[in-house]
Order: sequence, then structure tokens, then C-alpha cells
Amino acid sequence: MSDNQPRPSFQAGGSAPGPLGPDYGTYQPAPGYGTYLPADAYLAPAPVAASVRKPASRARLALTIFAIVIIAAIIAIAISMRDADGPAQRSDVFLNNLEQGDYAAAYAMAAPELQNRLTQDGLEQAVTPLGLSTTCTTQWTQTVTNGDTQEASGTLTCPDATAPSYQVDLVWTQQADDTYKLTGLTIKP
Repeated sequence: MSDNQPRPSFQAGGSAPGPLGPDYGTYQPAPGYGTYLPADAYLAPAPVAASVRKPASRARLALTIFAIVIIAAIIAIAISMRDADGPAQRSDVFLNNLEQGDYAAAYAMAAPELQNRLTQDGLEQAVTPLGLSTTCTTQWTQTVTNGDTQEASGTLTCPDATAPSYQVDLVWTQQADDTYKLTGLTIKP
């Protein structure tokens, strides 16, 4: 093409002139193309609100905090009501006194009604033949609290004793001064 020749022009809906090739018909833009939208159609979308707690979320948070406080209170009450000096712990102290030969300390743990039936010498005479020593270990299998009475049952294993193991049952009764004293004692092979 020389510089003097007119340049072909294209128009929508028209056809190309002959020097560019065969006429393929008129050009029709696809629907939506070639048309212009009004200026207000290009507005940005509304801004998205920042995460704002809804009243329902605040109520849920308050309920969760309330539930945590209630659970903590229940746990605190349960711990405070648990007998830190329960029948197993009290029974361990009693048996340790017997194993160490401290019959006076063991006898002092007995309630007056048991002391009326059994003297300190009687306790010593009953326990000494068992051959208890500090090598004994106790496995409590059951502890029961029923009103003002607590019971501990278990096995006392003593490798150096007369028998290798003993069945132990101790009964503790709450006294008027709120302490527990020994009211029943059974130690048998």
C-alpha cells in the first residue's frame, strides 16, 4: 500500500472495503458490548461494616462468664467440703503409730468408748505379735462416710511380719468437738 492511498476504515454495522479481503458481513457487537452504562452505574459498592458485636453476642459472652463462675464455685465448695483429714489419711496415721511402736499416740486416737473396752496395754499386747514394722504398706480399698461415721477398709502388707498381709477395718466416729476418734478396730490375717 502506498502512502497516497486512502486507509480503510471500519464502522460498526458496516463491512470492510474490498482491498482487505472478502466481505464477511456486517459486524455486530455481542449483547452488552459496545454500549455505555450511565455514570452512576459505576459507583463503588457500599462499605462493609467492621465486625461489631451484636447484642446476642454480648449476652452469650455474659452467659459463658456466668457459667465459668458457677463451675468454679462448685469446685471450690467441693474442695472445701472434702475431708482433708479423711478416713484413709486418719487410718494411715493410726497404723503408722502402731508400726513405729508408738502405742500411746495410737491409743490417743481412740474414742472414750473404745478406751473403756481396751486399755493401752491391751492394744500393745494385741498388736505386738503381728510383727508390724515401718516396712508395712497399706492399700485402702474402700472408704465410706455415713453421717458422723467413717470407715476405712484395706490390706496391710508387711514383708517382715508374722503374716504377709492383714485385712484392716477401722471405724471412726465424729465426736462432740467435731474430731473423729477410732471406735472400731479389726486387724486380721
